[in-house]
Amino acid sequence: MGNANWLDRQVAAILRPMEDYGRLVFPTMPEAVSKGAPRLTLFGNGDIEELFYSEDHSAALAGFGEGVIFRCARAPSDTWAGRNAAKIIEAAKTKTSYLSTLIDRLSIHRFRPGDVRNLEPAFSSLSGQLVRMTIEDPWCAARQHGRESLSNFLAQLQRLDISIGELKVVWNSDNSDDSAAFQARELRHEIERNYTGELAMDPKSRHEVRHFHDRVVYFDVDETGERWRVDISAGIDNLMSRSKECSIFIEYK
Repeated sequence: MGNANWLDRQVAAILRPMEDYGRLVFPTMPEAVSKGAPRLTLFGNGDIEELFYSEDHSAALAGFGEGVIFRCARAPSDTWAGRNAAKIIEAAKTKTSYLSTLIDRLSIHRFRPGDVRNLEPAFSSLSGQLVRMTIEDPWCAARQHGRESLSNFLAQLQRLDISIGELKVVWNSDNSDDSAAFQARELRHEIERNYTGELAMDPKSRHEVRHFHDRVVYFDVDETGERWRVDISAGIDNLMSRSKECSIFIEYK
């Protein structure tokens, strides 16, 4: 969960009470034991099916089948879980707090359809600060409405007395029929209505980034060295639209 996104945190917030009361645990096994563990074990009547992945482990919540390279069905006593049942049961007796660690430094702000998009409760702590921003949103610059929403987002932040010294915008240029050069030119034109600092634009194509779904904004605070990771569940366009639902998950590092 080192690179958890907003959905991971949403799941963690839901499951945390179960872990707090000891009804959900994440046993820790010695490397010599866990190294041969499958990514997923399916229990049913008769044989047990195990799904194994490559050496490059995928995030736990990336998807049950993420990274799986082969699967096999075995008798229960021949599976990894069967061979290590006693160790797993013993390890599960230790109460864990992984989910609380994941979300304790997390601030959640939710907007429902019709809510005024007031960003002050989420970002007022950055007032008076000089920040460097990186925006990664696959749709934020591909189309005109998204570019306008992004410009409005920056304008609201600056009205909170947040000084943006540097800004980098990353998006998926394949989300529009317009060329990447056209999108970048229009983005610069739109952003410069409200922003005069240093601007770097980095349009990506699908063949460059295989998985580009998360909408994340990073704030690097010059004075404190602090980094904020802000996951925006439905993207900046929905965040700035009063007719849409959106949630913000802010992690302070």
